[in-house]
Amino acid sequence: MKLVALFTLFFTVSLGFSQSGILLPIDFEKQIFTSDFENFDGGTATVLANAQSNGINTSATVGQIVRDGGEDWAGSKIQLAYNLDFSTLNIITMKIFTTAPAGTRVTLKLEDPDYIDEGDPCAIRDEWTTTSNQWETLVFNFTGAPSNFDYMVFMFDRLNIGNGSANSTFIFDDIVQLSSESLEINNDEINGLNVFPNPANSQWTIHSENTDITLVEVFDLQGKLVLTLNPNSPIAEINASNLVNGVYVSKVSTNSGTSTVRLLKK
Repeated sequence: MKLVALFTLFFTVSLGFSQSGILLPIDFEKQIFTSDFENFDGGTATVLANAQSNGINTSATVGQIVRDGGEDWAGSKIQLAYNLDFSTLNIITMKIFTTAPAGTRVTLKLEDPDYIDEGDPCAIRDEWTTTSNQWETLVFNFTGAPSNFDYMVFMFDRLNIGNGSANSTFIFDDIVQLSSESLEINNDEINGLNVFPNPANSQWTIHSENTDITLVEVFDLQGKLVLTLNPNSPIAEINASNLVNGVYVSKVSTNSGTSTVRLLKK
């Protein structure tokens, strides 16, 4: 009997399964409860009724994290039932609602059960909100991430300390793992475009790995064209010094087609 139990334990650990029963996708309608979250350093997670049932998310139940004091990395995390594998399903999407201003950082981090402190193995991705007071879907590209992480860590407005207000409250839902091809979008990493630094203070540089960039158009979130470039080069340098802080959308045209790149001015 002991031998059977030992074999079962070894088999479970070998396949990368944890004691958690939480699977992706997560929609908070079942399988996950407030007690499944592990809060840390000023973040408090709750599973509750959707008070913002509108727009792209009319589901009944959502997750919420409120940041109040503590550290600037305050948040919460959950353990999944298995290690995430990004060899084919390289994207995680998540819906988010907050009254915090557009351009707020949203961090999705992956850890293993032995993670203790900065410097331990992990995979971390940052995205920035593009709107406020309405639902939107953020896309996190984990291409190349290791396949030995089963903890999903949520940190909103990382690098700022929360104060428990509405702007320190973040509602999230519909966490899904899928492939970049299934999204049917053109993004900078998929199409061989690299943007750096992003966020930027004074200048973004866009580099095309495959072909010349023929046209760059930069729009604000109201759709107003604020800048146009015709670099005809693999490298486009965008002067951001005269732009106000916030989120911008850039259409980048090359000989291969057009991609959309999100830019953040800080």
